[in-house]
Amino acid sequence: MRFEHRFIAVSISRMGTIATFSREST
Repeated sequence: MRFEHRFIAVSISRMGTIATFSREST
């Protein structure tokens, strides 16, 4: 369960990074 929690946190962080990059690219 702890591993999954960390995985979710990383996924959210990555999604945020991609969103920011996409916003700057646009």
